[in-house]
Amino acid sequence: MSIDIIVISNMARLDLLQQTLGSLEGNASDKTRHSLTIVLDNPESFPFSAKKVGPATDSKIIITCDSVGASRARNIGASSIPKYRRNKYVMFFDDDVYALPHWDSKLMQLADCRNNGIISGYGHPYNHAELKHCGQCSVDYREPLVISTVAMMMSWMLWDAVGYYTEPGGAAGGEDYDYCMRAKAKDHGFAITEPQCIIHTGLFSSSGDPIVGIDLLAKQNAQLEQLYGIRGKVTYS
Repeated sequence: MSIDIIVISNMARLDLLQQTLGSLEGNASDKTRHSLTIVLDNPESFPFSAKKVGPATDSKIIITCDSVGASRARNIGASSIPKYRRNKYVMFFDDDVYALPHWDSKLMQLADCRNNGIISGYGHPYNHAELKHCGQCSVDYREPLVISTVAMMMSWMLWDAVGYYTEPGGAAGGEDYDYCMRAKAKDHGFAITEPQCIIHTGLFSSSGDPIVGIDLLAKQNAQLEQLYGIRGKVTYS
């Protein structure tokens, strides 16, 4: 069972994007069984195709004609994968995450046990729920109120049932809450691995505003940088 990975970027954080791609490939348990789609939302001038990106097998880059925004970029990436080529799961990543070792096997274990839900290895500090034990696998988890689109995984069956991302809050976002509420209305639940296996290193939303919980995340990044050498990008004072 493998994952169709979709990474979106507007190229504003190239250093973090390169780090993201390196962590996804280098820390995957079985990278040869995943596909990688990178959607560049209107990059102005960067020879990205000249760089090695992701797994050598089954990877592609899509460049949009206009700045379409994060939600439409994700939708474009998902639509580019024909149904006959799909793996079991689709995973959306922003360009400012770091995947810890064996991130994919942990997410798939949890997803297989909770096959009716949206899964992530990342959760905001403010929406953690009580720690729970799976009972069917070795991955512990929490059930947050919302799964962030920073790192959101689901089965393609769930994607087909819930539909595309929308941005009820305009270009500033809100698509994660909207998508989770639509999924919840169809009786899908949410779960994040514990401990988390995906780290958000950018700490800013697509609007450029600090995300909720940035102080806790900044401290978390500092600790993880010591453990894993992860580069964060915290530019606020």
